[in-house]
Amino acid sequence: MRSTPRTDTEQALLSIRDLSVTFDTPGGPIRAVDGVSLDVHPGEVLAVVGESGSGKSQTALAVTGLLAANGAAEGSIQWHRSEILGLPEHRLARLRADEIAMVFQNPMTSLNPYLRVSVQMMEGMMLNGRMTRPEARAASIEMLESVQIADAASRIDRYPHEFSGGMLQRIMIAMSLLRRPRLLIADEPTTALDVTVQMQIVRLLGEVRRKSGTAIMLITHDLGLVASISDRIAIMYSGRIMEIGHTEEVFSRPRHPYTRALLEAVPRLDRDEAELQGIAGEPPDPEVRIPGCPFHTRCAHRLSQCADIRPPMDGADGHFHACHLSLAP
Repeated sequence: MRSTPRTDTEQALLSIRDLSVTFDTPGGPIRAVDGVSLDVHPGEVLAVVGESGSGKSQTALAVTGLLAANGAAEGSIQWHRSEILGLPEHRLARLRADEIAMVFQNPMTSLNPYLRVSVQMMEGMMLNGRMTRPEARAASIEMLESVQIADAASRIDRYPHEFSGGMLQRIMIAMSLLRRPRLLIADEPTTALDVTVQMQIVRLLGEVRRKSGTAIMLITHDLGLVASISDRIAIMYSGRIMEIGHTEEVFSRPRHPYTRALLEAVPRLDRDEAELQGIAGEPPDPEVRIPGCPFHTRCAHRLSQCADIRPPMDGADGHFHACHLSLAP
């Protein structure tokens, strides 16, 4: 048994170990991430899946050093074996500019509505004389074309409100890829988009990985999206990882009761709607620290120790889960 899941012997781009994120609030401290460990390897798509409030976005924000002012992270975050948790802001900013890019959930709040798209795309490349204005403009147009923005040469000078939601999301992905990052973190990239545009974004992410070898950390609650693009999946609940493994393996042989419950709640063409099973109960109060398994109050298979003893990660061959059932005699 291992306490820290690994997928293979290849050196990870990103290694997170025992990461915890706590927020100071008027009602007391809230632990949004509680002891998360995972790796992202070169060229792979790792999907981090969970309900709203599960801690998946806060994990990504801790990696990029973009937590809210009242948040604090503990543990270890290593990029190419070098510790980046606690780096000074100027060094984190350089890392975000050169190697780790993030696409946020809502492009309308990520782009400045008062500036033309061309200005927002070009300014980073022109910083410190890296490119001339003509070079930066040409590179921006080329990247917009690569994410399927038609007539990019004329559209680049438009304002954000002149684009649809799907086009804005493609623009955000283009901006993130201009520096050729080694890792792209995409936080709910298809939320609020219609089904057709969602599939366009999925194909685009697949093309990004195929053409550039960029690793992708996909933050989502959409299991259909995960099935179509990811190599591995980490299931989060109440700030912890419940299960992690290769996507096909986790979908076909889920080991944690929460993972099984999630999959039972997803509509499928080969199953009648009446067979859908909701998950009874509510997620735990984030202000209450749970010593055992956070899913125990909603789990039909709970044991006596589930409320008080935290289950360790157990498994092999890249498939791990945190459940006392696997250790029961």
